[in-house]
Amino acid sequence: MAQNRESDGYIRIMKFIIASVFGDGVGIGWQLLNKGHDVKICFLDTFYHNQYQGILPTIKLDEIKDETIIWDMTGKTVLAEKLKANGKKIVGAGMGINKNGESIIDVLEDDRLSAFQLIAPCGINTSEWRYFKDAKQAIPFVRSSDKRWVVKVLGKTTIDMTFVSKDNEELAQKLQKFSQETQLKDGLILQEFIEGTEVSCEVFISNGKYVKGSVNYTLETKKFMNGDEGEQTGCQSSVVWFGEGRAFEESLKKLEPFINRTQYNGFLDCNGIIDEKGKYYWLEFTPRIGYSSFYAMANCLDMPLGELLSGMADGSLAEVKTKVGFGVSVRVSIPPYPYETKQNPPKTLTKECLKSLEKTGEYFGSYEAMVHRLLYRSSMDELVEFPIDDPAYIPIDVYFRDGKFYTAGNSAIICEVQGFGKTIAEASNRALEARKELRVANGRCRTDFALNSEKRHSELKAKNYL
Repeated sequence: MAQNRESDGYIRIMKFIIASVFGDGVGIGWQLLNKGHDVKICFLDTFYHNQYQGILPTIKLDEIKDETIIWDMTGKTVLAEKLKANGKKIVGAGMGINKNGESIIDVLEDDRLSAFQLIAPCGINTSEWRYFKDAKQAIPFVRSSDKRWVVKVLGKTTIDMTFVSKDNEELAQKLQKFSQETQLKDGLILQEFIEGTEVSCEVFISNGKYVKGSVNYTLETKKFMNGDEGEQTGCQSSVVWFGEGRAFEESLKKLEPFINRTQYNGFLDCNGIIDEKGKYYWLEFTPRIGYSSFYAMANCLDMPLGELLSGMADGSLAEVKTKVGFGVSVRVSIPPYPYETKQNPPKTLTKECLKSLEKTGEYFGSYEAMVHRLLYRSSMDELVEFPIDDPAYIPIDVYFRDGKFYTAGNSAIICEVQGFGKTIAEASNRALEARKELRVANGRCRTDFALNSEKRHSELKAKNYL
């Protein structure tokens, strides 16, 4: 299955482990495998054991020796920090563990309150915000305010726990629902809504130092359907290009002294919005690999992917070589994605039913988590067909059996389809042309992301941010 495409010359075969929290990073394993590298996967949650069966062999954490580890998600990075402290080469660790025993990487992404407190002394601008211990406390404030607000629930939550309302009455109703159905362990933040152009800026970091030439930008679509309709998702499409600019100067550049005090090896993304007057407002950090921006970004590299990840992991990466143009990645999914059940499990599935399932050893965790997993298992075993030798396709929630790919029933995100071009339109057209060759029952993706991204790219240019 693997085909070596790193370059036309001599290839240094490397050993990689994808340490996967939720199965997000398996596509990176696919990319490295098809460059000729030796790749294994370590699932930190046994629920995902069938994902990539027949594609990548599995390994346990305590079996890892001298391989380069790619930690694919936040949430369990205390383990990653311990591995790094024990001398392992790892992407996604190195910020350390705080006095509460928490990974600073996890805190930076999941604890918005701590992130707000970090950016203030750095001089990074953000809009007005308020902290509330629970949703009920926030309702009277919202109803009496003449400003528009966005609610962001603190802690590791599902995507639907960040809510951008059309008006304050809609937000108050959402908060009322939160108060009735959801236990907010860590509280929530209300942040003033800013009308403007949203853009993410990312930098690669190796041994606590920003890597030369690594600054890049992403324009994402997050709503599930064309026209920005439907549910909020993590990402439906990404358009990426390299080059420094004002968004970097207003955000990550100001955070550099903080990063220089760490030994972090990995990716750091800062999402912000630029208002009509050209003023930058910080929104959030993502101190990890971004999905699907990583796949779009990889199209823009003018160097071997294995060399980049290995150098980042051991702290030796000094410069990134890139191409001029745009990388695109679009997410192809099947039902029930993007439905979330962890917060509000359907009452029709009884606890007795789930209790019997738990005895099989496959379902673990809370009742809500088990309901969520049972629902997503319904997407299992659909045939997936695509040109296996074409690098435009990054299969995600699949396994391989008897010469064919089938859906694995974990996330229902089946594939990322990519393209590269001198313009956004050219790159997008290549990705959408490739999409036509991908066959899976009830497959869906956004097709309007090029127009969306071109509009925002033009707005950034008009505001002197490019």
